[in-house]
Amino acid sequence: MSTAGKVLSVLCMLMAAVWVLLAAGVAQVNRSGGEALKQLQEQVAKLEEEVNTSKRSLTVLVDETYQERMKTQSALTVLQVRQAEVEKARAQVLEDASHLRFQLESLTKTIEGARTSGENRLAEREAEAKAKADAEALVGQLRATNTELRDQLNALAEKFQSLLTENKSLVDRLLGNGGTPTTRPVSLVR
Repeated sequence: MSTAGKVLSVLCMLMAAVWVLLAAGVAQVNRSGGEALKQLQEQVAKLEEEVNTSKRSLTVLVDETYQERMKTQSALTVLQVRQAEVEKARAQVLEDASHLRFQLESLTKTIEGARTSGENRLAEREAEAKAKADAEALVGQLRATNTELRDQLNALAEKFQSLLTENKSLVDRLLGNGGTPTTRPVSLVR
């Protein structure tokens, strides 16, 4: 045999051995692939069952979430209504407080005005009392002066009367002597 034939026969032998090994490998792969396929189909069935269970759980969870959201929305609406009522009450309280503050300021000003008026009236009353006391003291002084002046007037009137009487008697004596008076007659009447 020629060298090419020898090489070809060795190659064919080697190819045959490789084909045998490959066929054994393919058979092994087919056998293990069938088992793997069977396992995969079981896993797919199991996963489909889990997916269906998850879908049902998800549907239940979505329903529960919807129910919970509705409860929360209802509670939120109630809280918003309460908050609005509280805000309204707060606004009313603030308005009442402002009104009362204004009334307090007015009342404080009125009290201050009354206090000032009372102080002024008290000062006027004290001034009037002092003026009255001064006037009474002046009246007392004037009465004393009046009494003194009346006493002086009475003393002068008595002195005048006595002088008049004395002068009349002198005039009568002079006239009684037959002489004419050298002075003109005095008239007390005006």
